[in-house]
Amino acid sequence: MLRSFPCLDGVRAFAAFTVIAYHLTTVLIVIDPGAVPSLIVRHVATLDRFGVAIFFMLSGFLLYRPFVIAHLNGGSPPRAGAFWVRRGARIFPGYWFALIGSMLLGVAVFYQHDFTSYATAFGLLGSYHAYGVLSYGLVV
Repeated sequence: MLRSFPCLDGVRAFAAFTVIAYHLTTVLIVIDPGAVPSLIVRHVATLDRFGVAIFFMLSGFLLYRPFVIAHLNGGSPPRAGAFWVRRGARIFPGYWFALIGSMLLGVAVFYQHDFTSYATAFGLLGSYHAYGVLSYGLVV
């Protein structure tokens, strides 16, 4: 089974660019509110939503594909346990690295600076508050 799709790399690159552009624009606005004209901000914000939608569509396609192939070939579907172990091994190290880096740099702003807040953040279970936005649940 083909595990990668080189033809989708350009689509992923475009989606990543839109998300990065949005975050850079947001940082510029926080640093200097007058640095970026509002027209550009509106367009970049629209692109970000489009980029995130592309990521969701690609994820849905790539995650569902092994199930379709197994069904069409008359085989058994992939095991969920193995999937979640591989997924966790890919996501958690980078997330924890970014979280620790954010904490060390003072970027992560939690409601309470206690052990429980950090433990829930490390487990992707707690709320996260930054730049006036509060998120609940899996905030990655």
